[in-house]
Amino acid sequence: MCGVDVRVFGDEIDPEENSMLIMNHRTRLDWLFLWTALYPRALPHHKIILKKDLKFVPGCGWSMQAAAFLFLDRKWETDQELFRSAVEYVRHDGRKVNMLLFPEGTDLNPKSRGRSDAFAVTNGRPKLEHCLYPRVLGFTFLYEMMRTNKVMDAVYDITVAYPKDIIQAEKDLILRGPPKAIYFHVKRYATADLPQIQSDLETWLGTRWVEKEQTLSKFYEKNCFSAEMKGRRLNAIPLLYVSCIAWTGLVTFWLWLLSSFLIADLYFIAAMVVYSVITFYLNGIDRFELTRFKGETASQG
Repeated sequence: MCGVDVRVFGDEIDPEENSMLIMNHRTRLDWLFLWTALYPRALPHHKIILKKDLKFVPGCGWSMQAAAFLFLDRKWETDQELFRSAVEYVRHDGRKVNMLLFPEGTDLNPKSRGRSDAFAVTNGRPKLEHCLYPRVLGFTFLYEMMRTNKVMDAVYDITVAYPKDIIQAEKDLILRGPPKAIYFHVKRYATADLPQIQSDLETWLGTRWVEKEQTLSKFYEKNCFSAEMKGRRLNAIPLLYVSCIAWTGLVTFWLWLLSSFLIADLYFIAAMVVYSVITFYLNGIDRFELTRFKGETASQG
């Protein structure tokens, strides 16, 4: 799609199970590019765990609120309560979800690399070139919440690599366009095969990141994950092109409405005001719904 060579290697993400997706955070746009690997079957079940600032972006931030993404305050006291409420909501709702968590906490850039290197020196570990050392607390807490609430069937360890060029941030995407190629390697770990003790789970995550660093080092030497492993190319999916045409047509139609009818302009302005009020005074649609659910379950209990 758009001339991008998208390939997925390894396991397929099953949309019929509850799961957590963990992935290295090479660029600020990894979460967006991952949608191509989830499309079309797993994408409707997708929830992203990301920083709170993004919910305030007009348009896309409101859409992410409505999609029930999890926005972190970066304060553990409130973030763990968010995880707890979200998992209880998922259990009550009954629909399958796959939650994307970036254990590294941020994208790979000079500043974050410096912090990761400092952690490595302090703890007597080797410096990483292609990854950042993961933060274990959020992962272990969310995993345990999902497991004990019986909404955890598997963890998918995803490694993203860019064999031709790296589009680091939104500005690069606008000025240079999307990367020429995006490769994903996916490994599924069933819940039954994962450690149940927190310290062992922390070790497990650290081991995955050591393996991820090794995998990426080999990848960038030969621009492939394995000579024997054939990736599934996603560019030729006809539905992608149909969706692109449909969305282009829809956007064009809305632009025509806004330029032709006053009532469309008033509707657009009213929608912006409503979403802004909900975002700034009710902490977003996502938190409003979780608060409503929490109050409803408390009254029933």
